[in-house]
Amino acid sequence: IMTMPGLPRRPAAEGIHLNADGEIDGLY
Repeated sequence: IMTMPGLPRRPAAEGIHLNADGEIDGLY
């Protein structure tokens, strides 16, 4: 998979998860 210039090599989606309240965490 080619990475786009200016973006980190680690995909941001890897940091997204649901917390204990069922809310999405890690988007920002």
